[in-house]
Amino acid sequence: MEAAVAAGKFETLKDLVHALKVPPSRWRRAMCQTCASLNGQTLSELETSGTRVLKVVREQFQQVSTALLEYLKKSQSVAR
Repeated sequence: MEAAVAAGKFETLKDLVHALKVPPSRWRRAMCQTCASLNGQTLSELETSGTRVLKVVREQFQQVSTALLEYLKKSQSVAR
């Protein structure tokens, strides 16, 4: 999304935002489960597992990013 805005590709940005709204996919469910799990932890639990938590969230965001790029590639190839 950042690259689309930086390049002035607002149609691409719109496509990516739409992809976030499409019916729940595996990566979106995983991200929601991760966030719900983290939200349920106490501050002391987060303090002791902060590094692991950050790693998990980073991995989830990377999966979301990869899925969005795949979605974009598919939607662009269909449009051609």
